[in-house]
Amino acid sequence: MTKEQQYKYKGNRCSICGMTVQEMVSRYGTFSRMFELHHIDPDKKDSNYNNLIKQNLSAKQLDEIDKCILLCRVCHGVVHAQDVKINGEIKLSFNGREVSQKISGWLVIDQKKQSFQFLCEEKLLIEPYVDQVAKQSKGIIFGVDINDGNHLISQIKLLKNNESYKVWKAETNELMLQVTRRDQTLIFEIKIAFRFCELDGSGLPKGERYWYRNGIILYENGEVQTEGVLINHLDIDYLP
Repeated sequence: MTKEQQYKYKGNRCSICGMTVQEMVSRYGTFSRMFELHHIDPDKKDSNYNNLIKQNLSAKQLDEIDKCILLCRVCHGVVHAQDVKINGEIKLSFNGREVSQKISGWLVIDQKKQSFQFLCEEKLLIEPYVDQVAKQSKGIIFGVDINDGNHLISQIKLLKNNESYKVWKAETNELMLQVTRRDQTLIFEIKIAFRFCELDGSGLPKGERYWYRNGIILYENGEVQTEGVLINHLDIDYLP
């Protein structure tokens, strides 16, 4: 996995100042030594990190990168110089239900602007969604309900032939996931950007391998896809 692919996977810009890799290249002709991956929790950093990060794309390598955010070297230095780590909890009340999420991260304080930024790599589990099985009543769910996959699996198992299970983003009504049953086959249509689905295509023939996680597809040839719809087929008997 090249640094270019790693940086695209992490947003291709500094999480603090917003400087993009493209801007750095257009200004200085290179991004080498100008961006770095910062571990939110240093204790979780793999002891073999320096070798792991240079290996070919794999699930293990992505697991490590998922522990990090992308920073330019200047902002990375500021983070460690200020060294402000915090633990907190965010809560949301929506449609008569309250959900919460504990988070950990770093603060970067800008005294001139009298502002601060919170740095965290975790998924936002309190985000609301709407789901529906076939023509049943729609329900309100949250990221925390679907993060481990159990809710999705339980709903998909309710499908009869030619029925669909759908998940929309509550705030925008944007369709994020549709699963349709065709006899014993499940057809998954996942909007790339939906962070609550993961697919590991490492078992495919060489040249076709890919990994989908955190709303991004990474291909073994170095390509990164952040838009569109990912379609995948699964035999219903493979559901746990």
